[in-house]
Amino acid sequence: MKIGHLRPLTPGMASIGNQTPPPAPAQTDIETRFLAVNRDKLRRLYDNLTQRQCDFLDVLPLLFHGNQRSLPGYISRETPSGVCEYAPGRQARKVAARISAKFDSTPLSSQRPLIKGLYLMGSPGTIAFSKSSD
Repeated sequence: MKIGHLRPLTPGMASIGNQTPPPAPAQTDIETRFLAVNRDKLRRLYDNLTQRQCDFLDVLPLLFHGNQRSLPGYISRETPSGVCEYAPGRQARKVAARISAKFDSTPLSSQRPLIKGLYLMGSPGTIAFSKSSD
């Protein structure tokens, strides 16, 4: 997953209270920290879910990515699908095969991804999520 480019204030841009803003960290540092926080959130989420709930989270991106007639959520071939920079992992393919015996795990290389990202919101999407969260 790529993060949009961050642009520090330039001399022609206004700053708050006539103070020079601190230098912006390198994008790779920001991206590394962002991905680490999200990996930690996902780990905590999976630690607090049942196996069936974990299976659902594993297969959800694949359902948006593949748009296959044999899987839940299929509406038509014209339905936007394909998640940018996503490739289903072994667990997602395994769960999809359990859901539908007709699931085709062949990569959809000819498909142009139209979905930029999937985001988890609410308590499970926060760093404060625990078993006692709603």
